[in-house]
Amino acid sequence: MSNNLNYYYPLQKSNGLLVSNGRTGVLRKNNAEIYFALGDISVDQQKVGFRDCSPETEITDVNILNQYLESQPFEVTDNSGFEYTVQYGVVDTSVINGMFTQGEQVRFKVELVDNNTGELLGVYDDVIYDQNNHTDFENILYWVNTQGIGQRTVKLRLRVESNPGVEVSMVDRIDTESALGKSKRREMQYQGETLPKEFVLEQNYPNPFNPTTVISWQSPVGGHQTLKIYDILGNEVATLVDEYKEAGRYKLEYDASNLASGVYIYKLTAGSFVSSKKMMVIK
Repeated sequence: MSNNLNYYYPLQKSNGLLVSNGRTGVLRKNNAEIYFALGDISVDQQKVGFRDCSPETEITDVNILNQYLESQPFEVTDNSGFEYTVQYGVVDTSVINGMFTQGEQVRFKVELVDNNTGELLGVYDDVIYDQNNHTDFENILYWVNTQGIGQRTVKLRLRVESNPGVEVSMVDRIDTESALGKSKRREMQYQGETLPKEFVLEQNYPNPFNPTTVISWQSPVGGHQTLKIYDILGNEVATLVDEYKEAGRYKLEYDASNLASGVYIYKLTAGSFVSSKKMMVIK
């Protein structure tokens, strides 16, 4: 379908796609490439396929691509066993900045939709790649809790958003061998999580403190985040977070037993969002 995916992304790479049955593809611009995969959809242990797409179909842009990143309709009830797998990543981190100018991005969202009414029932991922975020989104097996959904006919779809000028490519991935182990398994309510609308770094509590305090923050989108502690002179004294975080609300307990009394700064960086606040250690 469309261009040859293997030209863009050799699936045999050791860090390749870990979806055994599904649809995979690449977005490409200026020799930089981001890959995606959605698949291994099953309901009550029955596999669910995707909307038909013939080999002659030309997938020339994201709008056409999105039409075929959509599952066949399937029935769910309050007690359905519903699973799927996603994976996103960068093919070559050394050239990925060539895909973006300031303000440009590639965005992925997985959505559950009522097949009869078009009602959006849940959003499970909201992953953004831009100049500041190049982190792979590890392949995750989601188990969706359908309690409360009733008896419906639904479909699962991946929605891709990108700036103009991005080439797209897609193929079916069919593997008769057993699927590779999923790096993570996660349970999700069918409505998805109620995601925050904006970045916020909260004031730590208690403050002043000795020796522990809680730092909380929220992120409306997924991306690489760092949370670091600095002394009043700007010297880094601790790194609390340095990894990809999904959209959501977070908190952690920080133990400052090794710090002297005084004022410190904690700073959150998430893409273009940067925020810092003061905290005081008293011993």
